Amino acid sequence: MFTISKDKIQLVEQMINQGSLPKYLYKYYALNENTEKVINENSIWFGSAKDFNDPFDCQLVCLSNYEENDILKFVNSNGTTSTERKIILDQIKRNPTSFNKTVQDKVSDSSNKTGITCFTTTNLNILMWSHYTNKHQGICLKFDLLRSLETFTVPIKVLYKADYPKFNYLKNQEDLLEFMFQTKSEHWSYEEEYRVIKPKTGTYDFDKKSLVEITFGANCKDEDVKKYIDLLKINNYKPNITYAIIGKNKFELLLKNKR
Repeated sequence: MFTISKDKIQLVEQMINQGSLPKYLYKYYALNENTEKVINENSIWFGSAKDFNDPFDCQLVCLSNYEENDILKFVNSNGTTSTERKIILDQIKRNPTSFNKTVQDKVSDSSNKTGITCFTTTNLNILMWSHYTNKHQGICLKFDLLRSLETFTVPIKVLYKADYPKFNYLKNQEDLLEFMFQTKSEHWSYEEEYRVIKPKTGTYDFDKKSLVEITFGANCKDEDVKKYIDLLKINNYKPNITYAIIGKNKFELLLKNKR
């Protein structure tokens, strides 16, 4: 069972209360069996970056002009005996290109094994509704992070840039995952994304009280609205129910308590 340290949880709580992290995050869903599991099992899927729809996501440039101290540190952490450490060091000296590939392979392996899920800061994003809820036919869930801090620790704000980030793997291995997952192409800036990462892929439970609102898409069918409201009741959720309505005079979505 994976647990988050109390120090990290307290830090996130403090940052939320200070306003440096949002208290609420949103997640868009199309309507299918997996979305029903979110409600029935009060759990969120943390998938692998290799399954993302953007092949440019989670890419970085691993610097290859390593200093000797960095290489020695890497060797000492990857060789269990002095003989093994010497073999690794000799291999690096003979074939630095091969070593760079080894580093890149380690980076890719860490990325693929890590669980990650994505949130945003609004439930009124027209493009998000279009891309992630099957043409506004799905739902958007609003979570109160303070009510399930272990689940949502630590939210990482995505930075949008034109270039891959440059990273010294040997010097900053402990920062690899956050560094890799924090940067995305500037073309995606409209998503206003936050990410939470876990040590491995899989489902992670959230406290039912943290689901404070569900918004039904502007094209969500009446039968689906009823179905999901019934699911919420059966599973003892008590979220606010809202509906996205298409604006009449502007390209915008409005929130209503009734259709």
